[in-house]
Amino acid sequence: MSHVTPNEYRQRLESLKQAMRAAKLEIVASVSDAVHYFYLGYNANAPGSIKAMVVRLEDDEPRLITRQMDAVSAWSTAYLRRENVEAFDDSAIAGGAWPFVARRIGELADGRDVGADLGASSFTAAASSALTQAEGIGALVDATAVLRAPRRRKTAQELQWMREAGQIAASALREGIERLAQGPTLESELASVILARQAEGLPGLPASPPLPIPLVISAGPRLFEGHARWTTDPIATGSHVNLELGAYRHRYCGALARTVSLGPPSPGLRKTWDSVVAAYQAALAAARTDAPCSAIHRAGMEVLDARGVTKRSRFGYAIGIDWGEGGLSLQAEDATLLAEDETIHIVIGTWEHEVPVIFSETVRVRAGGGESLTDFPRELIVV
Repeated sequence: MSHVTPNEYRQRLESLKQAMRAAKLEIVASVSDAVHYFYLGYNANAPGSIKAMVVRLEDDEPRLITRQMDAVSAWSTAYLRRENVEAFDDSAIAGGAWPFVARRIGELADGRDVGADLGASSFTAAASSALTQAEGIGALVDATAVLRAPRRRKTAQELQWMREAGQIAASALREGIERLAQGPTLESELASVILARQAEGLPGLPASPPLPIPLVISAGPRLFEGHARWTTDPIATGSHVNLELGAYRHRYCGALARTVSLGPPSPGLRKTWDSVVAAYQAALAAARTDAPCSAIHRAGMEVLDARGVTKRSRFGYAIGIDWGEGGLSLQAEDATLLAEDETIHIVIGTWEHEVPVIFSETVRVRAGGGESLTDFPRELIVV
């Protein structure tokens, strides 16, 4: 069941068509699960299945081309009329389903150029080859930015879901810290405590499945890893652990990261943490409407450079449905202007520094500077 009204879906479709007209495209196709969810409400646990949403200017609804077994999910979750869910059976899978899907898109294109989200992680080489060769497709054009444009500015409801997701994430992090305070534990045991809260949610705020990035635990010799998977190793006392996690409400993410000192922190850890928090506050203030992404990076790096803290990775990215939304990268090289009510994940991890720590919050872009959508203490946590 969708929590978005049919009227809202129609408004999203019209916004997409406006972006298509501006890009001089009459037809676009998307292979992204998050895009399908945003425009259609389609919600199935089939990330590896081949499927495509097709939008034409002349149609009053999009179409979804998907496997027969997943069409049932489309009928029950998407706002589409039943005839706009086009299902193929598994006989198309044996030789790869993309030629079949591409032929159908070619029929719908009828010689016109087709815009597609070439920047989506799910846009594979097989998809590219099939769409490039399909009869009926004039040229394959990158429409990643076109498909993303209506998603950038979040509505009041979307922002509320992200705040609620942030509440769940904060509770999960708090319970993980409480487990660390009880004494020695395995990374997997710590993960089970955090994941339970991510999956359950809070009273009155049930959670969506904690995917695709539920939890990063960096500890021991893996402290310098930014995207470590948890292991069955014990978490050693006398050091620290970096935790990054997200929770979801209706697939909208609230992400949060903190460092936890296991015992009294060393002077180096304390200094690095204080520097990172100061850098975050500068970056948060720079998250202003119409400011370039590079301004956030510059504001944070001025603080870190002045304090002698090394950081070479970016300061974050756009966040929303299913964690990262793409299109924005908070780094010196990205001059993209931030939009009012856009949401970003400001992440300050010092994995290249001698003391690796992590601090992050989910942030709403405002005219006067960023607004955090997650509420959690910013002091160094010591257990």
